Amino acid sequence: MSSEVDECSICLQPKELKWALPCNHSFCYLCLKGSIEANSSGCPICRGPIPNDVYEKAKMKDMGAPEIEMEDVDYRWLYSGRNSGWWAYSDSHNRIIEAAFKSFLQEDLLGGGDDTGSVNINIYGKNYTVNFTAMTQTSSHGDWRNIKRLASEEDLEGFDEKLLKGIAGIQVEH
Repeated sequence: MSSEVDECSICLQPKELKWALPCNHSFCYLCLKGSIEANSSGCPICRGPIPNDVYEKAKMKDMGAPEIEMEDVDYRWLYSGRNSGWWAYSDSHNRIIEAAFKSFLQEDLLGGGDDTGSVNINIYGKNYTVNFTAMTQTSSHGDWRNIKRLASEEDLEGFDEKLLKGIAGIQVEH
């Protein structure tokens, strides 16, 4: 008996933040966003039209996804919005950043490692460096944003959820 995994045709991984187009093809939200920014020639499968605001005005309710529950996580990595507020990383990027952060803490504690204190991540085709010493995310073009880690009960209780804009560019309705 085989279990079918809903795989993204772009990254070939299980779809994360699944987003369906009017042609009924669906992809990871960040994969689709990267495809649109790279070539904007329509659906990556059938070249059908993609609405102009497919990601500019994306809302969690449009995806049928639940609201983000900060109380249900052990940790959550956030990056600052351009004007204000905070965005949560997608679950897969959250796991990558957390694993690198734990490794950084272990190396710092033992006095070993390469002392870079950072991890490189690729988000919808763009490279970013997350620096744990400076607590910043920097693009390959030099644009940067602050990052923060919510990990303790106190962090989670002290965080005003109204400051959470959404996850990976998809807005949360407050």
